[in-house]
Amino acid sequence: MEIGLSSIKNGIERRIKSRILESSEVKKIEANIGLNNPITAMATSELGETSVANVPVNRIAILGAESSGKSELAQALAAHFETLWVPEYLREFVEVGGRVPVSEDQLLIAKTQLARENLAAANARSWLFCDTTPLMTAMYSRHYFDEIDPELVALELTHNYQFTIVTAPDFPWEPDGLLRESPQVRQKVHEDLLALLDERQIPFMLVEGSLEARLQQVQFALDFLS
Repeated sequence: MEIGLSSIKNGIERRIKSRILESSEVKKIEANIGLNNPITAMATSELGETSVANVPVNRIAILGAESSGKSELAQALAAHFETLWVPEYLREFVEVGGRVPVSEDQLLIAKTQLARENLAAANARSWLFCDTTPLMTAMYSRHYFDEIDPELVALELTHNYQFTIVTAPDFPWEPDGLLRESPQVRQKVHEDLLALLDERQIPFMLVEGSLEARLQQVQFALDFLS
């Protein structure tokens, strides 16, 4: 279910494909979003966790293929909302170990990512921006290894996030050491991700354009939810 919003400042048209609306057609959501909108419906999904200040913390999943701007967006959102973001542990794993993961490493990577989310949630303010989730780790397990640990499957199916953002691969691909493979792989993973989210009926918003444009798009959505 792809959720789209109209960017107030730059007029970029966003799109929505929602089973909740029982339509597969692209739709434009205006600023006067109704109560039956899927974004409003997501606002009622409580995660049941609070920060040190006893304020509810909403985890935001930021998903996307390689070189699609996830980390930059997560960091920018955390700065804007004066809260924390959780970097992708895979990058640290590769940089420290000097190698890409093998199949047996994938569960550890997913567990470590979640553990760091939980630690950050205790000190976040209202929002916690998560640069990837076990869902992406599981996707890459299937893509590269054609197998997946059953425990990792269980982790990916527990997608407890208030809001899910997907970053579009709409700018030039850039190499980054061992972490990135090719523009073709980036596009394939992006398409597989959209298909998986749609199959599991996980609502998501696809953000496109420059970092500033993406930041505006997400700000609009989260300001409405808050």
